[in-house]
Amino acid sequence: MDRGTTRQAATAATLLGAALVLGGCTSSFPSVEDMRAIPGAGSVYPGSVVYDSSASPPERNLMADNSGTLQTVACTTASVPELAQWFDDQLEAVGWKVAPGYQAYWTPPPTGVGSSSLAARVPTDWEREDAELVLTVLSDQDLRWFRNKHPDAAAAAARAGCSTSYRTLLSMTGTRPAATSR
Repeated sequence: MDRGTTRQAATAATLLGAALVLGGCTSSFPSVEDMRAIPGAGSVYPGSVVYDSSASPPERNLMADNSGTLQTVACTTASVPELAQWFDDQLEAVGWKVAPGYQAYWTPPPTGVGSSSLAARVPTDWEREDAELVLTVLSDQDLRWFRNKHPDAAAAAARAGCSTSYRTLLSMTGTRPAATSR
């Protein structure tokens, strides 16, 4: 082999190696299906009106390490403590644990719940292996975009008399799916 051929072979090998490395960095494991298979991942309070539900797979590359997410925005006639207790009961029954330090007050507290009210002290964050689920009560301002984007759901929410709007956000950063049974 002459120098030109050797140089071309070395360049081709380097490019092939870089492609393999970079290709491995952009895998989306676990998949959205893996996340949906986690017990409790798609929990919605009974009778809730769902405004929006979305999913995005994890993305890992040289520039970012973004967790995969499942998000649901909904509203209900339940009070904040009832909503949070229901989520706590449902998630705990399928292996989730309240995240340390997350027996928190809602910020800002929903209408009618003062910042010093013990009724507002509810679980907001649960963990299970490589997954985390966060429950957030939404203000009217937070919900405005969803009402505009989903007028049919907004009309259904008004008919249902929803008083509490919430978002669940499941994120998964691990390199393996959380166990789907316990």
